Amino acid sequence: MSTRAITPKPPADIGHEVPPLESGDHLTRDEFERRYDATSGVKKAELIDGVVYMPPPAVRWDYHGTPHIILATWIGTALQKGLASPEHAAFVARLRAAGAE
Repeated sequence: MSTRAITPKPPADIGHEVPPLESGDHLTRDEFERRYDATSGVKKAELIDGVVYMPPPAVRWDYHGTPHIILATWIGTALQKGLASPEHAAFVARLRAAGAE
């Protein structure tokens, strides 16, 4: 297995906009701090061995919450009509008992 040395990115030229801080960037400590200070909304970022680590962005309501509640409502309606759902524990237990995992 071979390894490849990655040269940290040099600071941007003075007078240009500071690039945003992104997970996976290979930076020097000075460049990391410059980008961290210039990037709004960053709550946590770490520089470990020259690599930037940041948590993933939070799940947004309109991309997760809305579709989830629509699906949950549909499943609830189906259950009221006597249909079974994989989220229902008894249904899952019947599948396991039948050997159809």
